[in-house]
Amino acid sequence: MVKYRLGETDDEFYHAMHKADELGPWEPGVQSVIVDIGLHYWNSLSRSERTFILNMIDKSLHHSSRKHSMDVLDLTKRYGALELTCLIHEDIDYVNHYCKINGVSVD
Repeated sequence: MVKYRLGETDDEFYHAMHKADELGPWEPGVQSVIVDIGLHYWNSLSRSERTFILNMIDKSLHHSSRKHSMDVLDLTKRYGALELTCLIHEDIDYVNHYCKINGVSVD
């Protein structure tokens, strides 16, 4: 979080994000922070880091806590990534519903 707040997105920063995922792979708080940071820095991420963030979004949307999943959808909306999320996860009913009520069509 310190590196994030300082805007230092170097190798140490990315290593810390991956380490957080490794140590808390199904922890909602860990997932939310990683998604938030990843979407914040999306334009400066490498392809592999973007894939990592998309996988984290996927993992979050398949979490047993629907509240957590909805929080992650809200994050994607806030960062302008809802349309991408909707396209990738059109097979999840509640994601489809969220997308439709937010004006995103996946048809």
